[in-house]
Amino acid sequence: MTKENPKLKKPIDPFAEVNRNESILEVSMQIQKIAQHYGFDWSNAKGVIAKLYEELEEIIEADTDTPEREQRIKEELGDFLFTAISLARHYSIDPEVALDEANHKFECRFEKMVEIIEASGSTILDATKEQMEDAWHQAKQREKAPPRANL
Repeated sequence: MTKENPKLKKPIDPFAEVNRNESILEVSMQIQKIAQHYGFDWSNAKGVIAKLYEELEEIIEADTDTPEREQRIKEELGDFLFTAISLARHYSIDPEVALDEANHKFECRFEKMVEIIEASGSTILDATKEQMEDAWHQAKQREKAPPRANL
């Protein structure tokens, strides 16, 4: 909604300068920075984290057996993602870089999980959910383990 600027007698559109040709993550960052410029922002990351919990609860509440379920979940998930981008902004982290790194980490861990399953004599296609979960946790632990020294 625009409001009229009494000095200029023209409506104010705070989001007129948002570049809608950018990635959706970048558009979200631009929108949030404009809101921040007008003073509409959390004072610190703790407030954003609290809002993330609130949005997660709303996703859970939207997961009902109703005709509106999909639309409500989509809406609440969008709010959650928007807030997550705000959290990245509060920590001065580029959300695209963070997501790219998370994608890479997932791919590496998944590939390691496949290797672990194959080393046990099975394949990813034959593995049970429990075998995959176990191999996933093993892969995760191997990431955290310090490298062995060659003696």
